[in-house]
Amino acid sequence: MTNLGQGATSNPLDLFCARLKRLQQASGISHSQLAEAVICSRSQIGDILNGKVRKPPEWNLVSVMIRACIAHAERTGRSVPLELQGEESWRLQYLRIGDDFTRSWAAFGDVLQQLRINAKMSQTELAEAVMRDTAQIIRWEQGVALPGLLTVERLADALHVTGPRRESFETLADARPITWSQDQGQGGVHGSDESNLLLRLYIPSQRLYAPEADRVLSLFRDWIMVAHGHGIRQSGYRTAAGQMYEFFVDGSIKRADFRRDFDEFSNFLTVCSTDTSLAAEKLAQMGFGRAASTDFVTRFGREVRRLQVDLAHERERRVLAIRHDLEEELVDSGIELGLVPSAQINALIERLVPGSSAVDSFALLAASQSGRSVQPIPALALNFNQQYINAFESTIIQNVQGVIHLSADAKKFLSLIDRFGGEETPSLKAAVHELEDPDARPSDRTAAKRRLRRFLGQVAGAAHDVGLDLLEKYLESKMGL
Repeated sequence: MTNLGQGATSNPLDLFCARLKRLQQASGISHSQLAEAVICSRSQIGDILNGKVRKPPEWNLVSVMIRACIAHAERTGRSVPLELQGEESWRLQYLRIGDDFTRSWAAFGDVLQQLRINAKMSQTELAEAVMRDTAQIIRWEQGVALPGLLTVERLADALHVTGPRRESFETLADARPITWSQDQGQGGVHGSDESNLLLRLYIPSQRLYAPEADRVLSLFRDWIMVAHGHGIRQSGYRTAAGQMYEFFVDGSIKRADFRRDFDEFSNFLTVCSTDTSLAAEKLAQMGFGRAASTDFVTRFGREVRRLQVDLAHERERRVLAIRHDLEEELVDSGIELGLVPSAQINALIERLVPGSSAVDSFALLAASQSGRSVQPIPALALNFNQQYINAFESTIIQNVQGVIHLSADAKKFLSLIDRFGGEETPSLKAAVHELEDPDARPSDRTAAKRRLRRFLGQVAGAAHDVGLDLLEKYLESKMGL
């Protein structure tokens, strides 16, 4: 294996335990007092503080240790360094350990490297085959990270690993990164494989605000990690047609809780943008210290304001492009532009193009795919041909959603999913986009086809006004999947 460097003498778990020990020493609480507060043995406390543990202790135990140290320091008048006080920073460091902690990654890295060499592929060639960065292949081979199970299957395909060797390869890769559930006991360890895949969002590259999707969804992920302590790992892949976002979470989180988080995050974005004091107060009410809450809101609010500047510029560019497209449609229809009420066309565009706030962008990029219904757009009275109005509305909406280049059958599928998809709306919409994306992995497109065929069977008795036979033929046309 490749040496990770002479300076890499402490792993993240060792550093975390050493930081806990600094907090214990600064607070002046003894091992016995801490053990009594946590309700565990003195030797267990000693093992944690001295780094003699092979895996991270449960978060609920760690959080009680932190609070007990802070409370003891306050009672005895001792000063604790500021960098050791905020529970937010402890939680984020703990979650990073969960992402990095492994059981046998080095062994998997050795096997992966040997298979790649046997296949006479470079690291760059393998990265391209599985749609990952070369740097990620290097990390896997060095044993400092482990791919998700879907990616392991893609690696096996690219390296032509079959039969018993493939089974052994996939079994070896099943040494999953560990995530920890706050409400479980010693068995509360979950592999972050596809059983922990909570949500998949496919964002077409032509969708409004798509260039800022990484920043918007990163804010969402960070907020959940800080506000709720949920461990979330974001993964996915990118093609020319769009980007797939996959959210892997602690197994204790339910889908209903996650959908509710969409709403709570939107509310928090609004408060952060308008009243930072109130936003900090909300976090304080959730158990954070006021200093830590203020610090987080300050940093979070600063990023939101920067984001909204870029969103405003993106919206301005898109509105100009839409207006240009509509004018071309009128010209192609033989209508003189001077006869069209431009003020009403502008009003139509403004009504149908979402605003440029962070909340609006999040609703377009993510919340509309969360399984919740989208609020209807109010009608606007216009004084020209209704046929053109309908055509203009369709053009604008498809432009905003980034689906204008999809096939007619794919658009029908999306419409059907909006009506009958329910909680499966995100994964079903993602399946449509993957099926239409020629650069998506063949295994993903095959799975998408199966998922959509199953959906058609489920709605057959309800969707009487839809040509389901035509959509079935559309699926059959995707030969070879």
